[in-house]
Amino acid sequence: MGKKPNPYNKILTILQELHNEYPNQTMAQHLNGALASYKELWSQSDREILFAFEKYRMEKDNNIASDSDVDKIYQDGLHLDTLFIEDEDGY
Repeated sequence: MGKKPNPYNKILTILQELHNEYPNQTMAQHLNGALASYKELWSQSDREILFAFEKYRMEKDNNIASDSDVDKIYQDGLHLDTLFIEDEDGY
């Protein structure tokens, strides 16, 4: 029988899975998303960090907005000024 994976290796596995599932997001974005609520990160145990990554992955898996949806929202936000321009019909 093989060894049971330790929290450190599980964290690395989750990061690899996130990279495969969300290739348009950087590692920094995943680290920030998972660990943003920790004020003193250096004092957290590997188990606590693993818990944060598992929670983050679960939230991402349950998120209904895809990366392309987020990109569209972002691009639309760049052109908010065009929302208030009336066309020829007055709309």
